[in-house]
Amino acid sequence: MYFVCSLFVGIIVDVLEDFMNVIISDQDFPALTTRKLEVGHGVAAGWTNKEIAVELGISRHTVRIHLKDLYKIYNVDSRAELVNCFGSTGVEILRKSSRPKPFSFREKQVFELIAMGCSTKEIRLQLGIARKTVNSHRQSIVKKVRHHM
Repeated sequence: MYFVCSLFVGIIVDVLEDFMNVIISDQDFPALTTRKLEVGHGVAAGWTNKEIAVELGISRHTVRIHLKDLYKIYNVDSRAELVNCFGSTGVEILRKSSRPKPFSFREKQVFELIAMGCSTKEIRLQLGIARKTVNSHRQSIVKKVRHHM
């Protein structure tokens, strides 16, 4: 029973991840991941790295990495040049692209343990994380799954 449940959970996680990690290929943009496209539109909207990070739920460091990649892709040297590549529709497009973020590694672990019927205490002890952290992951998982319903 454990093996079947674990296999089922693994399949669900894989399907959700594939669904949420869509690559956008638009004629106006080179093949960009959805996240790079969102970062680019955040820049076009005039947002700071911190504002982009908060809006997308990623770290400022991750925003910087995406920006470096975008600079290379578009062969530009500055934020101002990058804005020209994305135009002035940044905020509108960024708000419309409300795709859910993929499950983090830890969320996958919590999700699998929930599917196996583990309690918050069991999850906390098995993963070595705080009760509040388990609950935070539960809420995040529920939001991401509800978005697809």
